[in-house]
Amino acid sequence: VQYGNHAFLSLQMLSYDETRKILEREQVSIFLVGGNTIISIQEGKKGDCWSQVRKALSLHEKSKLRSRGVEFLLYTLIDAVVDSLFPVLK
Repeated sequence: VQYGNHAFLSLQMLSYDETRKILEREQVSIFLVGGNTIISIQEGKKGDCWSQVRKALSLHEKSKLRSRGVEFLLYTLIDAVVDSLFPVLK
């Protein structure tokens, strides 16, 4: 949903609990504020699909993740949520 120069995305992360043999769902919300700030909120701590994104941001000051702007960071966050679905689909 877009509101002027702000945007809001709501995504669902899925994980499979081997012990209980159930599929679990967790909401992830991402706010793009003013075109240059991202705020993300994860409903719980069932999974951490953004650990690699945080690692890339902290290790490389001049990485493409930092140099390509907020749109590329937003794409990378969404891509990480999508990639986290592959183990569930197996």
